[in-house]
Amino acid sequence: MHFSKMSMTLSTAVLLGSARTAMADQAAVKVDLSTPATHTVWYADPVWLGIGAVAFVLIIVLAFMAKRKGEGKTTTTIIR
Repeated sequence: MHFSKMSMTLSTAVLLGSARTAMADQAAVKVDLSTPATHTVWYADPVWLGIGAVAFVLIIVLAFMAKRKGEGKTTTTIIR
């Protein structure tokens, strides 16, 4: 009886001691999450994409205007 009581007391003390240690380890852990600053490369920036789209449309319009002017159509009126 004395041996079983002693072993129960010892196992309880070990379990409580390990539980306290586990709880202390958990309290000591600090989790710090941080996300790095996001940087967009210049050619994927929406502002530059918009500027590029406007420039592309302007070049297309100028090309069509130059083609129409060069087709032989003149703005000179000939009176006979």
